[in-house]
Amino acid sequence: MKTTIELNGVKISISATFLGFFNWDADERVFDKHPKFRVTVVSNGQRQTFTYYGSIMDYRNNVQELDEQGLRNALECRLMDASSFDNARNFEDFCAELGYERIEEYKKANKAWNGCAQAHAACQRMWGSYYELYNKLTEEE
Repeated sequence: MKTTIELNGVKISISATFLGFFNWDADERVFDKHPKFRVTVVSNGQRQTFTYYGSIMDYRNNVQELDEQGLRNALECRLMDASSFDNARNFEDFCAELGYERIEEYKKANKAWNGCAQAHAACQRMWGSYYELYNKLTEEE
């Protein structure tokens, strides 16, 4: 599915391709799978693509396509990841905010930190300050 939304006068086209059912990368211990999507966002003449995982309930309900609300949720998650990086003073602050406390979690925390840094850079390139878009998107739900 593909949808186009307008937030604060900015047109944003969102589409997703189903990649299959997988364990979520961040937690190998989870037995339930999640639907995995490649999401593409086009806005301001730029494109960004990222991986988005649906919920365990989406897996149990065999969701293989994101509806308009699902596409909006994917964008919201992308913006939330970007802001997690932007709001952290440093890696240690990021870890504390997201609950990474044990040294064994360092590898997982570093992977999340790098992913959020990439999301921040892509969103900043596409929209500059993206907080107003994020706030508008979450207000409309």
